[in-house]
Amino acid sequence: MSPVYAAKLREIQSVYNELKQLMKPEEIGSWLRTEMEEFEGRAPEDLISKGETGRLWASLFYLRSGAPDLSHRARPQQKAEMEGVRWLNNSTRTMSHRR
Repeated sequence: MSPVYAAKLREIQSVYNELKQLMKPEEIGSWLRTEMEEFEGRAPEDLISKGETGRLWASLFYLRSGAPDLSHRARPQQKAEMEGVRWLNNSTRTMSHRR
């Protein structure tokens, strides 16, 4: 398996493992196929297939914390700032998993 595909597979497995912490395993497939306002009417599976898992991780963070994800309503400058925070959060998460 190529390193690129191996990395994508690890990312999908990580998303699945996080979802198992938030919902019953039998609900995951349905959730992945559900179109959501926070993704401009797209389903999480669309984000995964397009390599936009950063947006999905942010949503899972808000879902886990119980706070509403209002990032889809932000102005362009706010979105850019939030993307930077998400990148930092993802980097921190990756680093903590390596320990």
